[in-house]
Amino acid sequence: MGQPLSPVLQDLIERAKKEIRKHPQASMGEIAELIGLGRTTFYLKLKKAGYSFEQLRREVFQEVEAERQRKLKRKELKELPPKSYEEFLEYESVKRIREKLETAPLSRSHREKVLRLIYRVCRLLNVAPSEINADTLVEYYKRLKDTRDENQLRIEIKTIAKWLEISLPPYIEIAEYKGKFVTAELDVRLRYLFLRTAKEVLNQKEYELVRAASFFLFRGGRRESLITARIGEVVELGPIPEFGGESKFQIILTEEKGKKGRKIRWSRLIPLSEWKYVKQLRLPLSIGDVKRLEKLFKQVFSEMLKRYGDIMNQDTKEYLAHGKVFHIWRHTAAREYLRAFKWNRYLVAKLLGWVKPDNLQIYGDYSALELLQLTYQKKVFFQAMFLYGEWKRRAEEEGLL
Repeated sequence: MGQPLSPVLQDLIERAKKEIRKHPQASMGEIAELIGLGRTTFYLKLKKAGYSFEQLRREVFQEVEAERQRKLKRKELKELPPKSYEEFLEYESVKRIREKLETAPLSRSHREKVLRLIYRVCRLLNVAPSEINADTLVEYYKRLKDTRDENQLRIEIKTIAKWLEISLPPYIEIAEYKGKFVTAELDVRLRYLFLRTAKEVLNQKEYELVRAASFFLFRGGRRESLITARIGEVVELGPIPEFGGESKFQIILTEEKGKKGRKIRWSRLIPLSEWKYVKQLRLPLSIGDVKRLEKLFKQVFSEMLKRYGDIMNQDTKEYLAHGKVFHIWRHTAAREYLRAFKWNRYLVAKLLGWVKPDNLQIYGDYSALELLQLTYQKKVFFQAMFLYGEWKRRAEEEGLL
């Protein structure tokens, strides 16, 4: 068992272990039958994996005993509601949360804020941090909703749930994710103005980094994608009209955290005409790089709000005012792609990185009237491109590209 097992053999071992756990007294032949193999085939596959049946059974029993001991230890060390913030910080469960926070691209003040929010739940409901679950957060919500700004309270609860990996009931989700900022986006004119403003307020090196990051984020990238991105192959698919007739695309592989800590891998398609800018980022970035980049984005958007706030819709201005300088690009991509690909949510979800196509409605849902207007309006051709038409020509003439 020195060499790693093949996925097939590993799956066999795991299935066999599962059945041994259920039927600890079963013979090798009985376990083989339970996993759909003949006794001899099972024996040979175990041998190839470096196991005898007795070794496998012994390993299962050792795992079961180790789990039992861990449960006993957890019971012995059961946490009590903290009496002070200092005591709260010494709990093992809180130390694990702090470790996660330290590896995330967050400011020190934001990390402290998250810990204080969790501590507040412990004190108000007299519970230990390890005992906080969905029911606890619902009770916290009920206790405070009549005395607090309800949307702000939901934001706090969503933050706590995120770091404790708790799934919340739908009615407690924050308003942002239920459509408050659904029309927030940077249309092609604002994307052009973003580049022009960045060119004016940043030095050349900073501008090239911001331009590269904006092109990447427009392809569905999240903050986490900047840190996990890996360069894949170049593929030829086209020409694809929605991508301005592009036929060659650079694949970028990203890994992002899903529910319960599992990792989700996505393939981002970046047209080669844009890749020449994106590659200046030299992905993946460090956490420090992402923080510096975020400051540059905030600088550019702050200036844009002063200069061009009158041509932004209210959702866009509010979203930027909330500091969503990275995530605004994801909103933008959702709406641009949905229009370009004729509301094909399944395709857009795969291109931009959503597990469930229906989740797109929180970023880019449209009313029936809007759909009819956009579908039948004459001389309108949407492209899922960062810049196109007159705005691309202007950007080229002004040296923005």
